[in-house]
Amino acid sequence: MSQEEDVMSIIHLLAAAAEAGAKGVLSQAAFNLMKATEAKQKALTIKNNTDFLVRATALVEETKRVFIELANDKASLEEGKQDIILFNISADNVDNKLSKSIN
Repeated sequence: MSQEEDVMSIIHLLAAAAEAGAKGVLSQAAFNLMKATEAKQKALTIKNNTDFLVRATALVEETKRVFIELANDKASLEEGKQDIILFNISADNVDNKLSKSIN
């Protein structure tokens, strides 16, 4: 598994923990990043609405920046690990329909 795939797996695990009720900031940031990516993907399908695509792209970049900042914070990272453990999140029970990339 590549480093990018590892990161995506971690983001998906954290986002799943947030969806399950975890309140940790890193889990919430991962969830926000996934939702922002979904918004951008939807914006790509809307014809003649470049403003929405520009705003969705900016949102992805900002949520990605926040996620990375929190992932580099030791306390936030530890809290994220605990969220995954407490909510018993594993790669096996993360929805396979989730996008495998953040773009």
